[in-house]
Amino acid sequence: YSTFHNAEVVSNSKINQIIDIRQSPQWGEYLKYLGWKKHSLSDYKNIYSRKAGPLDIAKVQRPTSLNAGDLMKIDKLARENKFAFVKLEPSLEQSVDELTRAQYKISQSPLCPPSTIYIDLQNSIKTLQGNLSHSAKYSINRAKREGGHVEFFASPSVYLLTQVYPALKNTAIKQKFFVPSFADLKTKIDLWGSECRLTVAKNSDGVIQGTKMFLGFNNNIWFMHGGT
Repeated sequence: YSTFHNAEVVSNSKINQIIDIRQSPQWGEYLKYLGWKKHSLSDYKNIYSRKAGPLDIAKVQRPTSLNAGDLMKIDKLARENKFAFVKLEPSLEQSVDELTRAQYKISQSPLCPPSTIYIDLQNSIKTLQGNLSHSAKYSINRAKREGGHVEFFASPSVYLLTQVYPALKNTAIKQKFFVPSFADLKTKIDLWGSECRLTVAKNSDGVIQGTKMFLGFNNNIWFMHGGT
């Protein structure tokens, strides 16, 4: 029994060419750290499986577009390994008709965010600022007036992570999000290296007010965690 979640379709052709970070080599190593086993059809078409109690389950997250042959290989792999189910979360360019013909069924419990916001960072500063909401512009201007500032760090240190982790943890608890462990975040920093970026917002006294973690892959960058 297989499931898929119908991803939001964005018409911009540049966006459709993005290779998702969940198909990157670093993500594969991260999932290995979490106890998942990798099965690969080809580049950027990776499947991961693990034990869930007495069952073996598998997931395929944002692979490059799958054709009928790929789906047959997934089905064969699932039967050979006796997976209880395969959860497939397609890329934006995936043909949903192809999945329907292969008898995939829509899942109501996605693992990846079902709606995604893309920002083209190649736009000018003026364009990026112009796309901000009124409340966002107000918040930025107020922070400037009150002496707030943002610092950016590539390959952040363990010491910096200890400083910002309380904000990440407390926000997750308050908002009832999944709380990533300190070891989980440190593993991401170790795997992504210079492509891991932390932004840290501080007030005029230098006290941390908020932080965000971003991970880069293939000339794009993904927001992963944040807290205030």
